[in-house]
Amino acid sequence: MARQPTLADYQKAVQRRFDNLNDEDREIIQSLIGTPQIRAIGRVLGSELMSVIDIESSRPDRGRRGLAAR
Repeated sequence: MARQPTLADYQKAVQRRFDNLNDEDREIIQSLIGTPQIRAIGRVLGSELMSVIDIESSRPDRGRRGLAAR
């Protein structure tokens, strides 16, 4: 009999999907941080999923900007 997926399995799958998004889709999601839209999505998905999606560290490194970059 096949093993039923666990919550941890699903969490890993969701993180993997996020990690595999193209840059445009990832930027769209990242632009939602702190907005009412992402809070509503978070209420639907719940903390069990929202807590595993590491949005901040998946941002591409765009180098330093501003006066300190010189």
